[in-house]
Amino acid sequence: IWSSEFKKLGKIEFAKEAFCVIEIKSDDPSRKRIAVGLGDYFIWLCYVNNKYFDVVQKDPLTGHKGSVRTLATMEDGRLLSGSNDNTIKVWDVMSKLCLLTLEEHYLYLNSITQLRDGRVVSASFDDTVKVWNKENFKCLSTLTGHRSFNVVIEMIDGRIATGSSDNYLSLWY
Repeated sequence: IWSSEFKKLGKIEFAKEAFCVIEIKSDDPSRKRIAVGLGDYFIWLCYVNNKYFDVVQKDPLTGHKGSVRTLATMEDGRLLSGSNDNTIKVWDVMSKLCLLTLEEHYLYLNSITQLRDGRVVSASFDDTVKVWNKENFKCLSTLTGHRSFNVVIEMIDGRIATGSSDNYLSLWY
């Protein structure tokens, strides 16, 4: 964990490599809460004191059968995770329950994000980007045209940008 002045404040040790980390909604204003996706198939929810780096609690989310490679939060506080098991899971972080598992990708997930309009977008090594409805998580569209999507982000004007190991960046309307 680094300060805004890029000074190391501390570190957390895990049994396996950490692939991704994001801040998530906390039920305690005196502590920050982060989610860490790991190579041991777990997502760890960690409470961190606001003033000094000190992990005061770690809680696991279990259910993936592969390394957790990407995490994103939704505006309502739910957590999205993508894994080497080719699935996306939707989590309620307060109850620590998996609400839904999406199995439409056939290779592992590399990136997931929620767009400003609420739709969820996932990128996979199956050479697809999928756009999902935020209410029922039905796949609205499958975008193709890359080899091995690595990252997906939303541009300021609402377009989607994707990057790939095929050395191309694509913009989607």
